[in-house]
Amino acid sequence: MAATLLAGSALQVNVARADQETEAEQQTGAVSIQALAAQWWEFVTSIPTSVNPLTDETGQYCMVGQRGNIWFLGGVLNASGNATRTCAIPEGKTLFFPVLNAIGVNTPNACGQNSVPLSLADLRAMNKMQIDSVTTKTATLDREPLNVRRETSKIFAITLPQDNLFSAPGSPCPAGVYSPVVDEGYYVKLSGLRAGSHVLEIKGSTPNFNLDVLYNLEIVPLKSE
Repeated sequence: MAATLLAGSALQVNVARADQETEAEQQTGAVSIQALAAQWWEFVTSIPTSVNPLTDETGQYCMVGQRGNIWFLGGVLNASGNATRTCAIPEGKTLFFPVLNAIGVNTPNACGQNSVPLSLADLRAMNKMQIDSVTTKTATLDREPLNVRRETSKIFAITLPQDNLFSAPGSPCPAGVYSPVVDEGYYVKLSGLRAGSHVLEIKGSTPNFNLDVLYNLEIVPLKSE
């Protein structure tokens, strides 16, 4: 599989009291971002296309597959690159999402790849070419800019269901476990959102693609005993 570009995509407390990593945390937290990027791909690629949050234009599937303390958001896979979603999220979750990202997977004789294997160097070079072409990469929360970080992942694996994001007419991608997989992209990690309503907007572009996804977020407070 050649590298595929997907949409998923402020270092001080902003008006919504959402905290991002400080400079010192960024310097020591690179592995954490790499791990989260791999987990993001493992999450979105494991969900059938029919209920996948990336093919959802309204937010009706934003809770599908979510678990633990991290809540994954993303761009949209449609012709326009635009979506407006409404999503309810429990208070206390850390949000993680790409602005734009690319994935490279070695799949000889499957998923549109010919019989020639792709090396890790090949996959990383294709990812880099995709991400180097990004011309716009912004995210805002309640109109306040968020810090967008470029990341290059370590090697990981993905598990595709039968109805998966990478299958296309005439170019099926069989269900199964695929590795090696590598990623590169622009990401945002966001925590500390207060209970209540917030607006998150993700915008990205390349010479051949434009993304504009707006989330109307409702952070649901946890009830005390």
